[in-house]
Amino acid sequence: MEFKEPFYFQPDDKTPFCPACWELKNSAIHLIFQFIREDAVRWDCKVCHNTFMDQKDRNVKRPQRHQIPNTWG
Repeated sequence: MEFKEPFYFQPDDKTPFCPACWELKNSAIHLIFQFIREDAVRWDCKVCHNTFMDQKDRNVKRPQRHQIPNTWG
């Protein structure tokens, strides 16, 4: 298995394997494609029932949450 964040792949296989199943149990379980959005692709594992949303462009920064200033002195 080769790790290409966030999934594991076999050579010449474009379907990712579940990282949770592989890392916890050494079980090579293909993920099931669910849908594609403008910003991400969703994959589900039929064994451990984890859901994975893989961002298409990881260079895009998420908006920062506004922090409330500490006024407690």
